[in-house]
Amino acid sequence: EKLYDKSSSPDLVVAHNSLMIHDFTGRVPVILTGHTHRQSVNIDQGTWSVNPGSVGAAGIRGLQSPVESVYSLAILYFGEAGGGGEKLALAVVDLISVPQLQDSFTVQRFYSQ
Repeated sequence: EKLYDKSSSPDLVVAHNSLMIHDFTGRVPVILTGHTHRQSVNIDQGTWSVNPGSVGAAGIRGLQSPVESVYSLAILYFGEAGGGGEKLALAVVDLISVPQLQDSFTVQRFYSQ
């Protein structure tokens, strides 16, 4: 119910499973999710939804696996939201992927619209 009151809504919501956050879209500026181990960035109704992918949740099993694992993360960059206030807004998201058995990495950059 507090999310309907724009004066007190959170700036960021974090949930393990993205199925838990659909009601927050359009009500909060940023949603961070996980569970799928697949990187994604979406902007819908003014809400950024970011899934950093697999940040090592497999633990030691990931390092011992004969199948290559890809470790990934998201870096969020915040800037002034405008309007002269002290509020910050998400401006850029970098998704970084590091394949376990390679000596390289990739970066995808997403900008606000």
